[in-house]
Amino acid sequence: MNCRWVHNLMLLNPTQRALEIATDAHKGQSRKYSGDPYVTHPIAVAEIALENYDEFFQNSAFDFKSDVEVVALLHDVVEDSEWTIEDLEKEGFPESVTHAVDLLTKKDDDYASYIKNIKQSTIASLVKHSDITHNSRTAKGRDKLHKYALAKMFLDPKVRI
Repeated sequence: MNCRWVHNLMLLNPTQRALEIATDAHKGQSRKYSGDPYVTHPIAVAEIALENYDEFFQNSAFDFKSDVEVVALLHDVVEDSEWTIEDLEKEGFPESVTHAVDLLTKKDDDYASYIKNIKQSTIASLVKHSDITHNSRTAKGRDKLHKYALAKMFLDPKVRI
């Protein structure tokens, strides 16, 4: 029996597993301005992403809602904890999820390059757009809000670059 297949059977509810991972990864972390437990952020991002799903996937014959929700829950896990993309792959998450999480994980790129790379994936674009929407609600400073507005405009599915 293929071990990968058996492992994937354990991932019958990927959203639940993603929430467990996010909760564990962000344990003890707080939101910068509100002081709320950090895990409230990826949960809010998932809710916003699902609310805006049709705007990003209006012409798709496939349903990516589960992947979107999972990516939203995991979007800061690799950046903010010891989890790696390889760990998420071992958990059985599909390549569509791990690729989007990888795109959303900030590396040494400048912010413009980071946002441009995200545009490669509609799932990552929707999640980042939702992340920025949630962050904009509590962000302080005109420069930060301006940066967010430009990024959201670039990630908008109606904008072709």
